[in-house]
Amino acid sequence: MERMAQQQEWFREVFRNNYKHLHNYLYYLSGDIDWSEDTVQEVFLLLWEKRDTILVDTLKPFLFKVARNLFLKKKRHEAVTLKFARQVAADGQQESPEFELEQQEFDLKLQEAISVLPDQCRTIFLMNRMDEMKYHEVAKALGISQKAVEKQISKALRILREKLIDEDDRKSNTNNSSSNHSNKLPSFLYQALQVFCSGGFALSVVLFLLLFLYFPFSATAQNPVITYSVSEKKLSEVLEDISRSHPVKFAFDAQAFSGIRATVDVRQVSVREFLERLSKQFSLDFKLMEGTWILQLKKTETPDPVLPVATKNSLSGFVSDITTGEPLKYCNIVLSNQHGTSTNDLGYFYMETLSDSVHFFISHLGYQRLDTTVSLDHKNPILLKLKPFTIMMEEIKVQMQEKNMLELSEYPEKIGFNPAKSSAIPRLSENDLVNMLTLIPGVNFLGGQTGGLSIRGGNPSENLILLDGIPVLETGHLFGNLSVLNADFIKQVFVSRGGFDASQGERISGTVELNGKTGFRDHAQMNVSANLLHGNALASVPLSEKFSVTGAWRHSYINQWQNYLSRKLLSDTRLTETSSEAQTTADVFPTVKYQDMNLKMSYHPNKNQELNFSFFGGDDLQTLDYQLAENQFYRNEAVTGNNIGFSGSWSMQTGRWHHSFTAGYSGLNQNSEFQSGEQVEETEVKTNPGNGKGKAIGRYKNYIRTQYELDNDSNYVEELRAGWKTEYKKGIFTYQAGGGFTANKFSYDFYAERTSGNLPVDSLNNSEDDLVWHAFVQQTIAPSSKWKLRWGIRANFDQLTRKVYWQPRGGIEFFPVQPVKFYYLTGIYNQFLSKIPKIDINGNTDMVWYLPDEEGNGLLKATHHVAGFRIEKGGFLFNAELYRKYTSGKQYLLDDIYEKGNVTRIQYTTQSGEELNHGMDLYLQFRQKHWNHMAAYSLARSQEKMTGFNNDEWFPSFNDHRHQLKLTEVFTYRGWAAASSWTYRSGQPRLIAGSSPESPEFERLSNFSQVDFSVIRKFRFKHWGVSGGLTLLNLTNRLNIVEVDYLNIATEVNTFSVRSNVSAPSLTPVFFVNVQIF
Repeated sequence: MERMAQQQEWFREVFRNNYKHLHNYLYYLSGDIDWSEDTVQEVFLLLWEKRDTILVDTLKPFLFKVARNLFLKKKRHEAVTLKFARQVAADGQQESPEFELEQQEFDLKLQEAISVLPDQCRTIFLMNRMDEMKYHEVAKALGISQKAVEKQISKALRILREKLIDEDDRKSNTNNSSSNHSNKLPSFLYQALQVFCSGGFALSVVLFLLLFLYFPFSATAQNPVITYSVSEKKLSEVLEDISRSHPVKFAFDAQAFSGIRATVDVRQVSVREFLERLSKQFSLDFKLMEGTWILQLKKTETPDPVLPVATKNSLSGFVSDITTGEPLKYCNIVLSNQHGTSTNDLGYFYMETLSDSVHFFISHLGYQRLDTTVSLDHKNPILLKLKPFTIMMEEIKVQMQEKNMLELSEYPEKIGFNPAKSSAIPRLSENDLVNMLTLIPGVNFLGGQTGGLSIRGGNPSENLILLDGIPVLETGHLFGNLSVLNADFIKQVFVSRGGFDASQGERISGTVELNGKTGFRDHAQMNVSANLLHGNALASVPLSEKFSVTGAWRHSYINQWQNYLSRKLLSDTRLTETSSEAQTTADVFPTVKYQDMNLKMSYHPNKNQELNFSFFGGDDLQTLDYQLAENQFYRNEAVTGNNIGFSGSWSMQTGRWHHSFTAGYSGLNQNSEFQSGEQVEETEVKTNPGNGKGKAIGRYKNYIRTQYELDNDSNYVEELRAGWKTEYKKGIFTYQAGGGFTANKFSYDFYAERTSGNLPVDSLNNSEDDLVWHAFVQQTIAPSSKWKLRWGIRANFDQLTRKVYWQPRGGIEFFPVQPVKFYYLTGIYNQFLSKIPKIDINGNTDMVWYLPDEEGNGLLKATHHVAGFRIEKGGFLFNAELYRKYTSGKQYLLDDIYEKGNVTRIQYTTQSGEELNHGMDLYLQFRQKHWNHMAAYSLARSQEKMTGFNNDEWFPSFNDHRHQLKLTEVFTYRGWAAASSWTYRSGQPRLIAGSSPESPEFERLSNFSQVDFSVIRKFRFKHWGVSGGLTLLNLTNRLNIVEVDYLNIATEVNTFSVRSNVSAPSLTPVFFVNVQIF
């Protein structure tokens, strides 16, 4: 109550201090005093509604801006001509008819001269000359510079001089007479006007007022008389009746006067006498102002306004691709000088504004930026379609500009990525998506069989990757050199590196949202491409106007065509004996087969609904056969895997409500078999050993292998996610709520059999399943154009532990000036299914799936802090973020050797630990007409602590890259595109084999440095197009070791270990060709 009283007192003071200036401002704009009286009340009503969001420094500009918006609304519906009808009671002696005629002629000329001034010029002039506002006061009130005010005053004086003085001189010279007072001003008035127009401030104000007050209109010289009789009628209605039947105008508080019952009976009385009677009867004050009698109750100097409720206008619409009709998710919608919003799954957005004509822009990766002004008189929602050329719609003027490869989303934690725009970036395969994402600072793609996408030092299993709702559990093909995500099929990518909101969970590092294409709705499309590794086909077929099917298939053929690229990727391995450090020569024979498939069926019954069904599948067969020491020993590694996933989603927009339901399933099965031993060469005579057409007899070389070691590994995991989300927007608030569940299941079985040598028997198996429920609620508040707040909470109920885990999250955004943004994000995040490190006796690290036990051991809990700054204007973009992520609940599997009878065995013990990741990410982009310059830099530190390891002290994480830098240049001209990139990163730590757990020794690999170059040429014809490209990887031919493994080789009597250094490709050219049919 006390706060409300303070606000009311503040409002009364603001009303008293600004009422006159605001009223006069509206009157100068419109020339309509009645409308000005009504409108000034509306302005103060809006001020009261926004009293909690208006800053003191912006109070007066806010009032005048709202007033001008209301005037523009009036001006659009009627033609306004400024008329200054100053009705002042004529007191004193009547002048001669000739003098009155001169007065009237001068007054008319002055009115006409002022009325033709431009709106802003006239308003500024009268605020300065009539209201005695100083230049800086006018500038602050109107939100313009003082120089602009001075310029407008000078302009007004010049126009008045030309219209009055100079014109009169011209007429005098034409008539060649100085005595004709009917065609020129009286001499004393002529001199007075010269002083007025000379710009002397104090004197000109006085003279201007004297001129208006000294020369009243003849119409106002007549005093009207009132005859009126009524009993017990509202005073407001009494005054309205008299105004309609008599030439007199009243202004009053309609609501306050409606509560007064009046009985009036007057005959032929003047207006003043009538008002004096009312004043005595009802305690009123009255005065004549600009021809209107102002009436108010005596209890306040200026009546507090009791006003009708102002109506806000809403802006809503759907944004879609004009060529395909598919809705565009996460488009940025920004009003001029305000923060904005984003589109949802259906491409829908909703905002509220005080104006009925708004200017805003829409930006989205892969499309042209759209700048438009929309009149809100037409029916909402509006339909906007993005296309890379200017379009015109009814009541909408559109301008478009090309968008960037990376875009900062309206949500501060999200970064948008455009796969189509990044086709020129040099990489191993033109349709490999994950390697493109390394353009984002803090995102790294780890190679090797246990690699994947790492975000800010986290391991790949800590990221939530959703492909149309399908959880992607494995991201690698070709021993980690390629990803399973087909860039040709992906339409949109949104990456969060931490600090994400309460609507997403069950992962602790980051999120990657992938939206597949839905294709054209009016015609089919096909895309076929091939490179040295695989072929790729994409097809989209519209089965009806509302139903379409899109599919993609990628299949390797290097198992049948082993070219130089496959040999470089798979055979570039250097082996070194760990005992002697002498390099051991080895012949490596790889076999690789992989494929992945995508399918998406979309149904759009109307613009307010969408249904999708998606499918994903992938298969891998990868073998490496090593023959060492002049073929005396061998080691064979074979890995197979298959992944299958599917999802269904439904979205619906009803007014301001948006509802969505998504369910996705993924199952991943991986098996590996490693064996080693001795081999003996055997040569036999065989007919037709080459399998040719002839039947010659020749020698056939074969090897007889004796196996002494066999490692079997079976790893299966599945995840089912389902969730409902509802969103509602109203005014400055956005509400979100939802719930669902995640079901996980895994089984792991590892067994190492030793038939000879001195290696211990190794085995490990585990299986678990879990069901985790979730619910969340969050609210976003935009109290002003400079602030946006977000708070939310997510709760998980774990079936294994039977506990509820609360995860509060929040964020704040500050916009000091456009287009600068500061933000801070924080939250708690829990993860249940994860991969944990299994460290063997050689120091090798394998990742195995894990679920928490009934006590909660293995439940990951991370706390995020992200502070950022961004600026994006034109082609310039800069983003800087500081982050800190602390994770507890980590688990490790450490080997422990023990004896069981005559057999040496290994058992694994679970150790608990924690992890700390902190650093800074910088991204800079500058886009010109043909050039795009990009720089991404990360300074990071990742460290871990594990009980029973390194004396319980912190040690560097195996994903710790202190420095990462990527510089990229892209040049486009007509059908050509050329790009170059330099990637540098510090070498990651490596545990040295044989070091004890209590005092482990680490080494860092050499720093990685690689320069790549690519060039692409595209040709487009009416119904088809073709493109081809060349990429040169590692132009400097630098040796970059990316992975180190220790391999056991078992013999009949002994076992020795060799170190395997796997390096990135040396200087390698890569080709591709692509054909499109549309």
